[in-house]
Amino acid sequence: MAMSEPRDGITYTNALRALGRYLDAERAYLATILEVDNGFSVRFQTSLHQTDGRSHFFSWERLADLLIYNSAGRGLRGRKTWPGMWPSVPSGRQDLYRALGTKLDAEEAASVTVDEQSGQIDMSYVRRNPDNRLGTEKRHDVIPEGTFDQLIEWAQTRRDAELATPGQ
Repeated sequence: MAMSEPRDGITYTNALRALGRYLDAERAYLATILEVDNGFSVRFQTSLHQTDGRSHFFSWERLADLLIYNSAGRGLRGRKTWPGMWPSVPSGRQDLYRALGTKLDAEEAASVTVDEQSGQIDMSYVRRNPDNRLGTEKRHDVIPEGTFDQLIEWAQTRRDAELATPGQ
């Protein structure tokens, strides 16, 4: 599979949006999302004061079902979200993770890891080497909490531009 191909037709934008919405509905802290061959492994703590955690696996098929379920329920009623790690992002992880996914799609990423830390998100992935398109390179981005709003706005502007020019 080429690095830029979405998995089973699911882009990182949509996959991370669905995972973000799932985490918004849970009492989730210090979440880690790891891409594996057939989906994502998601691990998080239920409290900042205990080390017990939960792990869940989301196959590409389950993510496709979640995307349908989430889009069918849009606008029907308000949804409860926990402020969790990021009270500075009132729209929750759904929008934040969607923006991370937009960045990953733009980078033609693969082998993604998203790791929440106190005050930042660490994200690592493999992408094509811009200096040698035959090679790859591993990237590690640190996204400070103070820049989340800018990332969300950038992703929204990019999506708006893509909608304005269909077919590209």
